[in-house]
Amino acid sequence: MSPVYSIVSYVSILLPSLSTYLSLIRDIYEAFILFDFFYLMNAYLGYDSVKNNINDDKIYEILI
Repeated sequence: MSPVYSIVSYVSILLPSLSTYLSLIRDIYEAFILFDFFYLMNAYLGYDSVKNNINDDKIYEILI
Protein backbone atom coordinates (compact mmCIF):
# COMPACT_ATOMS: atom_id res chain seq x y z
CA MET A 1 0.00 0.00 0.00
CA SER A 2 2.72 2.48 0.86
CA PRO A 3 4.39 2.58 -2.60
CA VAL A 4 1.06 3.33 -4.25
CA TYR A 5 0.18 5.88 -1.59
CA SER A 6 3.55 7.62 -1.87
CA ILE A 7 3.43 7.77 -5.67
CA VAL A 8 -0.13 9.11 -5.66
CA SER A 9 0.77 11.71 -3.04
CA TYR A 10 3.84 12.85 -4.94
CA VAL A 11 2.01 13.14 -8.27
CA SER A 12 -0.87 14.92 -6.53
CA ILE A 13 1.56 17.54 -5.26
CA LEU A 14 3.01 18.00 -8.73
CA LEU A 15 -0.34 17.97 -10.53
CA PRO A 16 -3.11 19.13 -8.17
CA SER A 17 -5.71 18.98 -10.93
CA LEU A 18 -5.34 15.18 -11.07
CA SER A 19 -5.49 14.59 -7.33
CA THR A 20 -9.16 13.56 -7.35
CA TYR A 21 -8.58 10.90 -9.99
CA LEU A 22 -5.41 9.66 -8.35
CA SER A 23 -7.08 9.34 -4.97
CA LEU A 24 -9.80 7.27 -6.64
CA ILE A 25 -7.15 4.92 -8.02
CA ARG A 26 -5.54 4.71 -4.58
CA ASP A 27 -8.89 3.90 -2.93
CA ILE A 28 -9.67 1.19 -5.47
CA TYR A 29 -6.24 -0.34 -4.93
CA GLU A 30 -6.74 -0.25 -1.16
CA ALA A 31 -10.11 -1.99 -1.48
CA PHE A 32 -8.54 -4.68 -3.66
CA ILE A 33 -5.76 -5.27 -1.11
CA LEU A 34 -8.30 -5.56 1.72
CA PHE A 35 -10.36 -8.00 -0.33
CA ASP A 36 -7.28 -10.14 -0.95
CA PHE A 37 -6.40 -10.09 2.75
CA PHE A 38 -9.87 -11.20 3.84
CA TYR A 39 -9.93 -13.88 1.16
CA LEU A 40 -6.58 -15.15 2.43
CA MET A 41 -7.86 -15.20 6.03
CA ASN A 42 -10.93 -17.15 4.93
CA ALA A 43 -8.73 -19.60 3.08
CA TYR A 44 -6.55 -20.12 6.17
CA LEU A 45 -9.50 -20.49 8.53
CA GLY A 46 -11.63 -22.67 6.31
CA TYR A 47 -9.06 -24.99 4.74
CA ASP A 48 -9.90 -28.66 5.22
CA SER A 49 -6.75 -30.76 4.88
CA VAL A 50 -8.71 -34.01 4.57
CA LYS A 51 -10.86 -32.84 1.63
CA ASN A 52 -8.08 -30.57 0.29
CA ASN A 53 -10.41 -27.61 -0.28
CA ILE A 54 -11.91 -24.58 1.44
CA ASN A 55 -14.91 -25.47 3.58
CA ASP A 56 -17.34 -22.61 4.37
CA ASP A 57 -18.90 -24.51 7.27
CA LYS A 58 -15.56 -24.63 9.05
CA ILE A 59 -15.22 -20.85 8.75
CA TYR A 60 -18.63 -20.32 10.38
CA GLU A 61 -17.75 -22.71 13.23
CA ILE A 62 -14.54 -20.81 13.98
CA LEU A 63 -16.20 -17.39 13.81
CA ILE A 64 -19.16 -18.36 16.02
